Amino acid sequence: MLVFANTRAQCDWLCWRLEESGLVRRIPVLLHYSSLDQEYRQGVEGRFREEPRAVCVATSTLELGVDIGDVDAVAMWGAPHTVTGIIQRLGRGNRRTGVGLVYGACPRVKELGACEPEDDLLRFASLVYCAGKNELETPHLPEFYTVLVQQLLAIALRYDRVAPDALTRLVGRVPDFVVEPVLRAVVDGLAAAGLLEHEGRLDLWLATDRLRLRPPEFVWGNLGGPEQTLVVGQAPEEPIPLVQVPRQYARSLAPGRVVLFAGKPRLVTRVKGDCVWVSDLKAGQAELARYLAAPQPTPAAVAAGIRQVLTMPDEELVGLPVSYDEWATQTLKLWRERLGRRLGEGNVTAEGEAGGWGYYTFGGFGGELAADPLDGGRGRGEAGGGRLAPEVPGAGGFPPASRVR
Repeated sequence: MLVFANTRAQCDWLCWRLEESGLVRRIPVLLHYSSLDQEYRQGVEGRFREEPRAVCVATSTLELGVDIGDVDAVAMWGAPHTVTGIIQRLGRGNRRTGVGLVYGACPRVKELGACEPEDDLLRFASLVYCAGKNELETPHLPEFYTVLVQQLLAIALRYDRVAPDALTRLVGRVPDFVVEPVLRAVVDGLAAAGLLEHEGRLDLWLATDRLRLRPPEFVWGNLGGPEQTLVVGQAPEEPIPLVQVPRQYARSLAPGRVVLFAGKPRLVTRVKGDCVWVSDLKAGQAELARYLAAPQPTPAAVAAGIRQVLTMPDEELVGLPVSYDEWATQTLKLWRERLGRRLGEGNVTAEGEAGGWGYYTFGGFGGELAADPLDGGRGRGEAGGGRLAPEVPGAGGFPPASRVR
C-alpha cells in the first residue's frame, strides 16, 4: 500500500504511529520524501519494489517518475490540492489489472496542529468531480509581492546586505512585475520599517539588528545558497545521514530535545556546525520537525468544484464514483443544507469575524486563488500572506470548508 500525505511532518508522524500502534504487524513501514538523504530514499524505493507486502508513506515524491513496482492500494491522508495531484496518485494504483483500491482520509489529529476534516472532505469531492469533467487547473501567475519581500529579506540575512538587483542576479529570470522601481520601493519600505538601513555610498541596504534578532520563522527564502542542516544518526560503526532540515530550525535545537526525524523519535545529542547529531529513542511523545513550506494554493477550478458539489442535485452527487462513511455522509449533507441553498440562490456574502463583509471562496489556506462567484468563476486573489509556514494542515477559517475574503 502507498499512503500519500501532504507534508513531510505528516509523513513522519504517520510512519511512527503505524509502526508503534501495531496496526500494521509484521509488515515493513517505509518513508519517502524529498528531504530524506538520497541513499535512504533509494533504499526505500528498492525495498518497496521487492517486499511482497509493505506500506510506504510518502509526499508527492512518489506520485510519478520513480519505479516502485505494482501497488495494490493507494490511501490519501488528506486531500491533495490539485486535480493533477489526485490523478497522479490514483494512477499509482494496481496497474496489473487496472483496478485499484483507493482510500481517502479526512484527519483530525491534535498532534499535527490545526486540522479541518470538512475542508478535506469537500476538496476530495471537488477533485473527483473535476477529474471526471477533465477540468484541470490552469497555470496562474499572480503578483506575489509578499513573496518578493520575503526573498529580499532572506538575501539580506544571508549576505547581511541586499541591493535592488540582487534578486534578478541570483534568479536570472523573474516574474514580469519584478522591475527596478518595484524592487527599490520594496527595499525602501523595509528600510522605513527598520529592517534594512540604506548605505548611500555603495547603494546597498544593510540588515539591521531588528531584522537579525527576529525569530527564525519570520523570514523564509530559497535563494542565497544552501540553507540546510544535516541530521545524522549515531550508529556503532559509522554515522548515518538521515534527513535535511532548515538551518534556521536546526539552530533552535538543543541536546535533550526529542524530535521526529525520518519517521522515528530521535534524541538530539549534539548540534554543531551544519550537523545535528541524534540517537534513536523509544518515546511515547516527540515534537514534529519543522520543515518550512509555502501554503498550498487551491486552484480556481477546484474552488469552483467545491461550489458545484454544494449546489448540484442529489442525483448528480450520488453519481460521483465515491463511497462515503457515515461521518462523511452526514457532514456533506449538513454543508449542502447550510450553504448549498444559499450559494444556489447567489447569496455568497457573509459577515466576517472582524465585523466586515466578505464572500465565500473555498480557496483553502488563507483564501488562495479563489473561485470568485461574483466574477464568473474566473478566480482571483493572492496566496494568503505569501510567507512560509510550518508544515501543518489547514489554518482555521470561517466557517469550516469555506473562506471569507
